[in-house]
Amino acid sequence: MAPRIALLPDWPEADEVAKCALLPHCGLHDKLLEAVQYGDFLQIKGLLRRGARLDMPCPALPSGSGNLVDWAVHNGNATAAMRLLKLADGHGLGLWLAQTCTCAVYVGAQVGNAELLRELLARGAPRDQRGPVTEILSRQRSALFAAVLQGHSSAGAALVAAGAWPREENREEILRHARWGGFAGIFGTELAKEIRDEAPRPDELRNELQEAILAADLKGVEDVVRRGASLLKHYYSDKTSPHPGVKGRTMVNPVDWAVIEGCPNVARRLLELEEIVELADSDRQGPNTCRALHIAARRGGTPRWIALVRKLLECGADVGQVDPWGRSPLHIAVMNGNATCAQLMVKYGAWAHEKKCDEVLQLAVSQRVACVVEVAGASPPKAIEDAGAGIVEFCNTQEAAASSSSACCARPVPTKSALDDVQTQKELDEVRGLLRRDIAKAVKFADIHAIHALLERGADLSVEVDMGYGIRGNLIDMAVFHHREGTALALLELGRARGIAQDLACGARQAVFWAVQQDYVQLLRELLDCGANPAQADSLCGSALRCAAEQSRSNAVALLLTAGAWKQEEEKELVQSLLKDRRLFQAVDLSSGRGLGIADAAARERLGQVAQEVLQEDVFDLMQGSCNALTPVAA
Repeated sequence: MAPRIALLPDWPEADEVAKCALLPHCGLHDKLLEAVQYGDFLQIKGLLRRGARLDMPCPALPSGSGNLVDWAVHNGNATAAMRLLKLADGHGLGLWLAQTCTCAVYVGAQVGNAELLRELLARGAPRDQRGPVTEILSRQRSALFAAVLQGHSSAGAALVAAGAWPREENREEILRHARWGGFAGIFGTELAKEIRDEAPRPDELRNELQEAILAADLKGVEDVVRRGASLLKHYYSDKTSPHPGVKGRTMVNPVDWAVIEGCPNVARRLLELEEIVELADSDRQGPNTCRALHIAARRGGTPRWIALVRKLLECGADVGQVDPWGRSPLHIAVMNGNATCAQLMVKYGAWAHEKKCDEVLQLAVSQRVACVVEVAGASPPKAIEDAGAGIVEFCNTQEAAASSSSACCARPVPTKSALDDVQTQKELDEVRGLLRRDIAKAVKFADIHAIHALLERGADLSVEVDMGYGIRGNLIDMAVFHHREGTALALLELGRARGIAQDLACGARQAVFWAVQQDYVQLLRELLDCGANPAQADSLCGSALRCAAEQSRSNAVALLLTAGAWKQEEEKELVQSLLKDRRLFQAVDLSSGRGLGIADAAARERLGQVAQEVLQEDVFDLMQGSCNALTPVAA
C-alpha cells in the first residue's frame, strides 16, 4: 500500500516592504548632540565608550556645517565647549575641533567670552572668523569687529594677541568704536599712542559742539557727540550764577548751555543722545542740570518749550531744585501763568517738594492755574480767604454755573472749568456740590449734552448721589433707577475714555440687579465686562441671579453664571428649584407654534452650554434627572 502524502496548503507569497537599516551610530550621535547641548559629560563619556564620534558633523547649525564645539556655543553653553575641547585633547581631536569650527570664535567674541576665545585660539582656531550675512548687514563682520562693537575689551584683546589685527579689513571703524569705548590700548602701545594723537582734543570738540548748538544743527550735534564730545559739566556760561547779583562763569552741562542760549530742540536732542553714548547713571544730564527746568518753565508757553519740560522730567530733572532766589520750577511756571508746564510738574510730584507753598498757591489763584489749586485745595491758608483785591466774586461763578445747567440745550455750554474762579476751600466745596447736583439732574432726564458740558466744567463722573427713598449710588445706579439704559451705557463709555469705567461699574450698588429686573441685557453685559459685582442683591427680592430665574430671563442667567454669580449665591437651593420649574435648561420645540421664537431657543441653548461649563459639579448634575438630554418640550 502506497504511503499517503500530506499536501501542504498553497500559501500565497507576501511582498515585504524594503526598509533601510540605520547605521548603528546614528542614534548615538543624536544623543551626543543632546548631551553636549545640556553639558551632560557623564552621558558624553558613556556615549563615546559606546562608539559615538567626537568628529561628527552638525548640519543643524544656522551655517549648515560645523562641529560639536560650534554646536555647544550656538546653544549658549560656552562652558560645555571648553570642557569638550579638553576632553577631545585626550582623544587627539582638540586641535582638530578648534581649527574646523565655523562660528564658535565669532559667537564667543560677540558675547564677550574671553576665556572661550583663549582656549580656541590657543588650539589654532581661525582668528579672522566672520559672522553671517543678514538683511541688516550687507557684509560679513569679523570676530574682532563684533567684540569691539559690543564693547568687550577683554575679548578684543584676546583676538588682537592672537594676530587678528593684521588680517582686519575694517580698521577705521574698529578704531573709532574702540576710541568711543575707551579701550584703544588693546591694540598695543604704539597703535594706542597713534590713536590718541589722531583723536581730536576735548577743547576742540567742546567748541564744535557749542557752535552746532548755536546753529541749531541737530545732525551736527549728533556727529560731534558721536566723535567723543563730553556731555558732562565742562561748558562755561556767564549767564548763570549760584548767587544772586554775583557775576561769574560757572560750569554747566550741554543741556543747560543749550537752554540758556535759547535752543530747546537741541537740548531735547542732547537728552536723547544719552542712549547712544551710554552714560553712567551718575552722569545723566537731566539730574545734573541746574537752570534748564527753570528757564523752560518760564518760557513754557510754546509747544517746543513744553516738549522740553516733559523730556527733562522724564529724564529725571530735579523738580525741587531752587534758583538763587529760592524759587522752584513750579514757582516759576505758576508765576508766568504756564498752566501746562505746572500740570506736568505737579504730575511728577513738584508740590510735595515745594518750599513756598503759600506764595505759589496765591500765585496759582491769581493766574488761574487750576491744577495747583486742586492739589493744594484741601487746606488753603487763611490769608487767601481774606484776599479781596483782584478776586472774582463767587456769586458770578454760581450764577454762570446755574444758568449753564438750565440752558445747556438752548445754547452752547462754555468749556471753561468751574474751578478756575475758585478762591477758597469753602468756594471749592460749594462749586463741587453745585456740579454734583446738576450732573445728577442731567442723568435723571437723559440730557447727554448737559452731561458732556458739566464734565468739561469740572464735574466728577464717579460722584455719589442720593436717588431718594434712602437709596444712594453712583451715576450708573441713578441712570438705571430712572430707566435710562442708553444714558447708563453712555456714562460707561465716558468712563472708558477717562480710564475709570471699571471704577464706575464696581462702584455701582444696585445697577446689576436693576438691569436684570428691567431686562437691560446689553447694559448687564457691559457692567459685568467692566467688573461689576454679579452677586448684587436686593434686601427684599434677593440676588440678581434669583431675580433672573424668577422672571425666566435666560440671557441674564447665562451672563450672571459666566461672571461667577453662582459661587456667591446664598440661596442656591431656591435658585435650583426656580431653574427647574421654569425649565430654562430644556430646549424649546419650535414646531409647537405656541409663541416662542428663535431668540428664545438660542437663549436657552446658550444657557444650557453655560450650565454645562460653569455648573458641572452642582446645579447641572442635580438637574440631570429632570432634563437629562435637553429634550424638546412644548412651550
